[in-house]
Amino acid sequence: MLKDREIYKNRDEKLVWKENCPFCNIEWQWDCVIWKGKYWYVQHNMFPYLWLKDHIMAIPYTHKVFANELSPDEFAEMSEVQKFIKDFYWNKEYFSFMRETLWKRSIEHLHYQYLPWVLRTSRIENILKEQGF
Repeated sequence: MLKDREIYKNRDEKLVWKENCPFCNIEWQWDCVIWKGKYWYVQHNMFPYLWLKDHIMAIPYTHKVFANELSPDEFAEMSEVQKFIKDFYWNKEYFSFMRETLWKRSIEHLHYQYLPWVLRTSRIENILKEQGF
């Protein structure tokens, strides 16, 4: 179920740590999960940017903070994740991103964002401003 991103941005805790991590305790959001692998799952973002219903995320089951913490098996399964993402967007343009540091990250748990469409310069600037860059 999609929720207003303003609710998410206005929460008291600005960075969700491992103790309260929604990605580690995914049972409450199973209705958002659209693909499950051995090490990763893909879900709709419950608080999507710009209300984009096809804003999805790839998330490792285990709590990792940075990509360099991923095991070789977790890295290998990313190829399966990418195949699913490509099929999901089918003939639409899309792009992905992730934060490499904790600065302005909303959840400590590593996650890759995927958004439909091609960003134009003004949209990139607005999104970056919203994210604190």
